[in-house]
Amino acid sequence: MQRVFVIALVTCSVLLGACNLFKTRYEEIPPDFPKTISPLGTVDYTWRIRSLDGRELTLSQFQGKKLFINIWGTWCSPCLVELPHLQELYDSMRSDPDIAFLFVSDEPDSTLKLFVSRNDYSLPFYVCDKSKPEVFDDQAYPTTFIANSRGEIVYKKEGVAKWDHPSVMKFLQDL
Repeated sequence: MQRVFVIALVTCSVLLGACNLFKTRYEEIPPDFPKTISPLGTVDYTWRIRSLDGRELTLSQFQGKKLFINIWGTWCSPCLVELPHLQELYDSMRSDPDIAFLFVSDEPDSTLKLFVSRNDYSLPFYVCDKSKPEVFDDQAYPTTFIANSRGEIVYKKEGVAKWDHPSVMKFLQDL
């Protein structure tokens, strides 16, 4: 009986070790950009969002720019995992006048303001009070959309990614 227990214990240990060996850390995988770009939809420039300082705006204010739109939530663990990568990407590209970064949540202002006050992020966070336009209405969190300067959505990523990877910067610059 003791021998069976020891064998079972050793087997479980080996299996757990194998699982850890092959476990993928999804936050360490850069997005997989397509070789050829096919538009997935068009940006709805009428979408109204609000900055944390209360300024209301529509996406039309970003017309002619490349857009990096991340739909996220403070309650979403995968969203929180990718935020450091997003901050690094934003920091490295924030001075590019041709790209606008929008980090949009449908949570109350107070929730986002509390989150920002407790964390060291300088990302441009926005609140979406009403429902998102159909083109941005996705059930997965986080979801990231990238649009070219003509308003064509050329990339969509559901889930976590290593957004500070050099391939992301190259993709954005080459759009």
